Amino acid sequence: MSIKFDIHSIENSNGSGEQRFYARPQYEQSLSPRELEEKISHNCTLTASDIRSVLAALNHVMTTELSAGRRLHLSSIGYFSLKVRSIKLEDRKKMRGNHLYASGILFRPEASVMSDMQGRVRFLRMEGTTRSHRYNADEMAKKVRSYLASHRFINRKIMEDEFGLRKSAALQWLKQLTELGILVKEGSRRSPVYMSPLS
Repeated sequence: MSIKFDIHSIENSNGSGEQRFYARPQYEQSLSPRELEEKISHNCTLTASDIRSVLAALNHVMTTELSAGRRLHLSSIGYFSLKVRSIKLEDRKKMRGNHLYASGILFRPEASVMSDMQGRVRFLRMEGTTRSHRYNADEMAKKVRSYLASHRFINRKIMEDEFGLRKSAALQWLKQLTELGILVKEGSRRSPVYMSPLS
């Protein structure tokens, strides 16, 4: 099955005034733990419950060993190591252990994994686009006012569906329009709605 991708662009890349294009893959939904266990069990003699136990044990061993500063090598898969960062300090002499924190886990696949995957993966350009439609502030304000003329409220999902926006762009516009006084935010924190201040 091919991985679909869309073409996006970056305006004024590197301050050169040039527009650069790049491919953005559209990933499918993640496998659930149960789906992963079933797929592995179909490729070996272990049952799904056996695999569940092995993965639980691996979780324990991995977190224990990584937190002790060891790298972890899973045969035929790759290497795992801890990603460490520190808070910003003006004087390096003041750096202490409590200024560092684990920020993630790094993974380096074995060459055989990359070679096998590169031989399998295929890409297909998707129809249409996942990019947000571009509006200026006046255009967006006009569209929102027009929508609210016949609807009681608007929210992030409606912005996405009605105006062809990605989630991040819809949230950004809602924040901007609220700051401009064009919208008033109401409702709960998790499910806010936005209304006209005149309603």
